[in-house]
Amino acid sequence: MVNKAAKEKERLTQADILVSLGSRAMLFHAENYDSYAAMDVNGHREVWPLRSRGFRQWLIREFYMATGKAPTNESLSQALNVLEARAVFDGKMHRLNLRVAEYGGVFWYDLADFGWRAVKITLDGWELIERPAVLFRRYQNTASQVEPQRGGDLKEFLRLVNLKTDDEKVLLLSYLVAALVPEIPKPIIVISGEKGAGKSTLLRMLRALIDPAVEPLLIMRNEEKDLALQLTQNYAPFFDNISSLSQWQSDTLCRAATGAGFLTRALFTDEEMKIYRIKRAVGMSVIHPVGGAPDLQDRLLTVELERIDKKSRRQEVELLAEFERLRAHFFGAMLDALVKAMSIKPCLQIPELPRMADFAVWGAAAAEALGLGADRFLAAYWRNIGQVNERLLESHPVAAAVVCLLHETQEWQGTPGELLDILEKVAETEKINTRSKLWPRSASALTRRLKEVASNLQDAGIMLEFGRNAQARYILLRRVGVNSVITVKRVADQGS
Repeated sequence: MVNKAAKEKERLTQADILVSLGSRAMLFHAENYDSYAAMDVNGHREVWPLRSRGFRQWLIREFYMATGKAPTNESLSQALNVLEARAVFDGKMHRLNLRVAEYGGVFWYDLADFGWRAVKITLDGWELIERPAVLFRRYQNTASQVEPQRGGDLKEFLRLVNLKTDDEKVLLLSYLVAALVPEIPKPIIVISGEKGAGKSTLLRMLRALIDPAVEPLLIMRNEEKDLALQLTQNYAPFFDNISSLSQWQSDTLCRAATGAGFLTRALFTDEEMKIYRIKRAVGMSVIHPVGGAPDLQDRLLTVELERIDKKSRRQEVELLAEFERLRAHFFGAMLDALVKAMSIKPCLQIPELPRMADFAVWGAAAAEALGLGADRFLAAYWRNIGQVNERLLESHPVAAAVVCLLHETQEWQGTPGELLDILEKVAETEKINTRSKLWPRSASALTRRLKEVASNLQDAGIMLEFGRNAQARYILLRRVGVNSVITVKRVADQGS
């Protein structure tokens, strides 16, 4: 009995010591009430979930340094329970950031290196900071970024890729800079091209410049929870070789690009739900233009690569080796451009903005900072949107039928049922697929489909009006001319 009591006292003492040691760290909780600790390790600060292997190992080390012994698993479990409760009820709530952050008008970029350093980016320039003013969270797939070097030229990156047009060169370089801006919705960048065009290679390089990862290219998951986890744990979740997207996958990517909360069960054994709020720089490579709902299409930034001829083709390992040799200078050039863009952005006055308005403004500022021109970026971006919109109207059977109908007449008005009848005749004549899941089987379904593509039809110069008169509900279609989207430009640039 004496030995048992002594052992029990020792276990309790171990737990008490562990709690005391763990309390030296800053205990806090995130917005979803997950518990964390920020602790000093070899002169720098690290942030770990209390239930993570990183924090357990730190706590075990602290215990061994203090007592010369190893704690028992039971004592460790008891201490973690107490520390977790203290983090939730006694600790403050702090926001955790993944890769980029903004605080008080200052941008931060987490290098995710061994010393937990970050880059501080202000109007006056950028610098490496040993102890950043914001807290960053890292996941298993988070890899370290190279230390940025000054004096680089981001335009040199274009030598490593085989882009089709000058528009795409402007868009790609501006995207690289704007991708570092925290908290703004970012378009889903889509790299397309034939086999052998180097799509996956470009996607790897973009990922390495924006958000290095242990596994840079992800496989699109078919389970909603798995995809939500990929999006939560990667700032730039880039998916390789996408052939098609389901409706729920399309919806999930849209929400991740523009900002959304994901609900997930805390444990398989209980009913508690946790919310993760994210905005991500999503990307993918495709052989053919990606389909998907109009909401997804409206968020795309498409870049097409030319097939590399046999004489110009290089081994991927050779190309990536050259990229790695230059990466620190490319990344430094991105930071240089971002500093300039921070000063340029408030001076821009843009009369008409596309749907991804925040990205458009930052992209214009980035293009100006890179010496490419804000107006050139905006014209290229509007043309890119127009090309995506054109593909959507061609691939969406209802939209395609409406466009064909309005080629024959300036205006049409009638009931939804009458419109469905006439669109079916147009579809038969134009060989539009009415067996598609998108083709409506009823008048009410037609109204829903039309509302899905109303903004896209408007961009093509077709106005829709839904109303009701004394007799019945009606739909009015009217051709008003194609939007002159490519003429939009910056009208003022004060202070530049």
